[in-house]
Amino acid sequence: MPSAPDSLTAWTARVRGALGWLGRKAARTPFRLFFFALVALACTWPLLRLAGSLNAYRDSHPLVQYEESARKAVLQFGQVPLWDPYYCGGMDLLGTPQSRHLSPTFLLSLIFGTLRAESLIAFAMILIGLEGTYRYVRARGASHLGATLSAPIFATSGLFAFLPALGWYNFFGFELLPWAAFGLRRAMAGGRGGRAGVVITAAAFAWMIGFGGTYTAPLSALFCAYEIVDGLVSRPSVRGRRLAAMKMVALAFVLALGLSAARLWPVLQTLQMAPRIVGGAPGIHPKNIFPALLGQIRPDENGDFPIAGNYLVGGFCVVAVAAGLARKKMWSYVLAGAAVIWLAQGYGIKVSLFAALRQLPIYSALRYPERFLVLLALLVSVVAALGITRLQVLLRAHGAYAPTLQVVVFAALAPLLLAVNLQPLIANHHAAANGRPMVAPPVAVDQPFRQARGTRWALAYYGPMERGCLSCYDAYPVPQSRLLRGDLPAEEYLEDPSGGTVSRTRWTPNAITLHAELTKPGRVFINQNWHPGWRTSEGTVENVKGLLAVALPAGAHDVVVRFLPRAATGGAAISLTTLIVLIALLRRRAGVRALDGREYALAVALPLAPLALTLALVHEPSPPSVDWKTPTGEDIVADAPPADATRIDAQFAEGVTLEAFKVTPSSVAPESVVTLELDWRVSPDVGSKMGVFVHVLPASGGGSGSNEELRADHVMISDVLAFEKAPPGKTLRDVVQMTIPYDAARRTWTVHVGLWRVRGNGKRIFVVDPGKSKVDDHRLELGTFTVQ
Repeated sequence: MPSAPDSLTAWTARVRGALGWLGRKAARTPFRLFFFALVALACTWPLLRLAGSLNAYRDSHPLVQYEESARKAVLQFGQVPLWDPYYCGGMDLLGTPQSRHLSPTFLLSLIFGTLRAESLIAFAMILIGLEGTYRYVRARGASHLGATLSAPIFATSGLFAFLPALGWYNFFGFELLPWAAFGLRRAMAGGRGGRAGVVITAAAFAWMIGFGGTYTAPLSALFCAYEIVDGLVSRPSVRGRRLAAMKMVALAFVLALGLSAARLWPVLQTLQMAPRIVGGAPGIHPKNIFPALLGQIRPDENGDFPIAGNYLVGGFCVVAVAAGLARKKMWSYVLAGAAVIWLAQGYGIKVSLFAALRQLPIYSALRYPERFLVLLALLVSVVAALGITRLQVLLRAHGAYAPTLQVVVFAALAPLLLAVNLQPLIANHHAAANGRPMVAPPVAVDQPFRQARGTRWALAYYGPMERGCLSCYDAYPVPQSRLLRGDLPAEEYLEDPSGGTVSRTRWTPNAITLHAELTKPGRVFINQNWHPGWRTSEGTVENVKGLLAVALPAGAHDVVVRFLPRAATGGAAISLTTLIVLIALLRRRAGVRALDGREYALAVALPLAPLALTLALVHEPSPPSVDWKTPTGEDIVADAPPADATRIDAQFAEGVTLEAFKVTPSSVAPESVVTLELDWRVSPDVGSKMGVFVHVLPASGGGSGSNEELRADHVMISDVLAFEKAPPGKTLRDVVQMTIPYDAARRTWTVHVGLWRVRGNGKRIFVVDPGKSKVDDHRLELGTFTVQ
């Protein structure tokens, strides 16, 4: 019989041989991509099986609508998707932060249709994420086998299972994060590979932003900041080496901004016209971190997803991760992972790193801190891959460092468990996909376009019927005219009907052709929102309380009113120029290793030329000053509360008094609107950065619905006026309109109101005197209404 050492040697050889064979297969790109394709197919099979059906979940509707509007503009009207007339009375489609048509995946929507393309996009993005994670982990020093087996930990983690089930396919932009980080590592290395790294990073960020990267780009930038710091610390401090690396990093991000300009400029213009201010103190308890990373998704009866499994990395990776953490110089991964967990807890921890991060402009609008856990998934992938690599190295050791029985066992067990880890990851995708409320796709109706009052909860049905939905609720306060109507006999009409006639001769999303016969000068009203990007072939475009209008002289006119904003044309010119610069970087002679000063300055300056030319040659009206009106059209500033309001006279700290409260009507039907009015008064020394929270809780009733709380939190008075900018000593009418969910019926609801610190610690403002109301935890109980 062989001795124990001989037996150990034989087993070591077998394990080393098996891992070596697998490693050689993983190093071959066709084999690896085939394996990754199988993993992506296994994850997305439930999506592919129901491709073409509509996800009826409420958040899915606007995102489907954005993509379908863009597709229709291209295929039906032969136009670049610039204006979306189908939602909120019309909006800048490029400037809508969550639209995703300015990315390569839009080709799938064009070819297969919006609904069928969604599952194909999920498959393609997971496959891209798997290969990107492999390449990034390899650049971090992992073996081919370690990088291949650990890639699914990130690329199929829980985020990519549950958010697409809600319709949020734009979160697949996170699959480009490892590509951005991989590009940065190559850029910092310099040489021809450094130029390629600049291109990869710029392209990855541009894709994210074009794909609706409201979370993906800011969080990826944070991870790249870690990558930069880690790269500089680990880089030899040779004179000029670190400076050269930072120059390439700066070039990568400048070109990323330039390549994204076609999307960034319109989005910035949108946010200037309608700032997205997110308040509250979001956070998760530390005890929920482990269920999020190791649990399994179980959708609730509303189609929502509790925290368990939402960021799953799988527990079977623990052996590989432990082996990775046993390596030397792993402190950067540990510190980065601890920072991510700290950020993910948001305000759920006493000292909030998330609160500090929100002081930065691009992070102030982030609402869900737990999404930082997707960054932890990438770190876990790297550490697990390095663990497999370390075990492979130990298997090859000789002499005094020959592998022990424990090393052989762990070297065999760790890769096997990473393969087993695929099962909970894939099952998580299936659980989320099977929890979607899928219905038949909308039916298309060929008819002239008209606005309808509509309902946002069924938004995806209106575009195919050539109807615009005026029921508006989005992630940012869309500028919507109060003059929009859903019951007009014609969408274009004269302000003064006695002044002549006007008729539509041609309609497309970006351009409307009208024929007007005017007996006197007059204005043509168009039942869509005004935007500074609207232009007219005759007369002048005017903004009438947010409504699009064209002023014309007397006579006969054939007028083309066209949407062509400066942000779109200028942004496209910048992006095209940047693309030329990136191609030039890739085609530069292989023998030339570094950019000289002149070439570097030219690469940075060239994208600025179209920006300067656009600003100089293309003029647009400035957005109008904000009209201090309530959503119902009254003046916000008044001398006293309405006579039919209930006096409250409650005093808060920070110089704010709630004078009165009114709810209209007192009895409403489900899916109708209830109007709440809060009448505030501020002192000259009123505090800043405050918001209003409105919690509506069930007081009685036993309906079948499961809603336990309705919310109407907001930051500005009537969504227009900040407390610190309000005139002191006046009544400030804060009107809030809430759409009652269908499952809130047969209950009486109680309205609770308070103030909280929007920026900073997120805590509630103290109630100094409750006045004529009850107070609980610095929250006033004001009144009730009944849902029939």
